[in-house]
Amino acid sequence: MFETTPLRLRAVKNADYEKLHDLWNDARVQKTLSSTFAVPLDDKFEEKLRTWVSTGLMYCIIETKDNADWVGAEILVDYSFRELGLHRLTLSVFSHNEAAFKLYKKAGFIEEGVLRKTCWSDEKWQDAFAMAILDEDWAALSLS
Repeated sequence: MFETTPLRLRAVKNADYEKLHDLWNDARVQKTLSSTFAVPLDDKFEEKLRTWVSTGLMYCIIETKDNADWVGAEILVDYSFRELGLHRLTLSVFSHNEAAFKLYKKAGFIEEGVLRKTCWSDEKWQDAFAMAILDEDWAALSLS
């Protein structure tokens, strides 16, 4: 576990899966995380979540205090490079998730590519952006 004043970064616990399942079943959340249509997800989805967590290099829960999203993203990036010694972090974000896109840019992620019209949301086709930050990008940001 890693903790600062605004947040706690910790491993996923068994009790988290029900909350994650509920979160994924929220149509507002689902459309920011998946390119498929927003549909209710049954109990089999929890098995899929458990597989993602068990096979991923890093899957963590970020508990923020006082809506400290920006601080959470910054600390997660810092922790990934400083403590875990990673070389590269990657993510994808849908074009209709403007808040997340701005947050990732602010944390130092660079847009690397676009999957054009890959997701139907809000009654139109949406793009998805591939983004990444390298250890040298992070080091340059840390020095400035």
